[in-house]
Amino acid sequence: MTAYDVSLWQNDPRLAWMGLKFKAVGKEIARRNLESKLAKIIVTANGHRTKNVPRYAPVYGSLYRSAEDHIAKFCTKYDVPELEIYSQLPAMKELRDWAMDSRPSLYRVRLAAMKLFLAVIGVVILGLSSGLIQRLFHFGWMLSQRW
Repeated sequence: MTAYDVSLWQNDPRLAWMGLKFKAVGKEIARRNLESKLAKIIVTANGHRTKNVPRYAPVYGSLYRSAEDHIAKFCTKYDVPELEIYSQLPAMKELRDWAMDSRPSLYRVRLAAMKLFLAVIGVVILGLSSGLIQRLFHFGWMLSQRW
């Protein structure tokens, strides 16, 4: 058995304590590394802003996606809730606001209005056709009663 065998760390309480310390130190190093990566991303986004890159430009979207990827990897590896990371970094919310348009676009509003209009027209046409068919049946019944 080697010193890196998991069963050794779990059986001996002193070694288990050391294993927990190593994990805590590794998590702290990874957190600092994550903060460094996110700081670089935010500084890059601020640099684009100072150069008057417009809101919702693809640059901000790619920066936000890479930041999300880094956060997701850290959270899954060290079992940390993502909300905790986002609550500690208000600049991520600002980056998201610059990256994604949260307002409903005019295209979406027009599409919803068109769907509503077509639904109303469809119901009106269905009502008219059913009334016409009912009248035709009634007319046919009246003709059959005469002869």
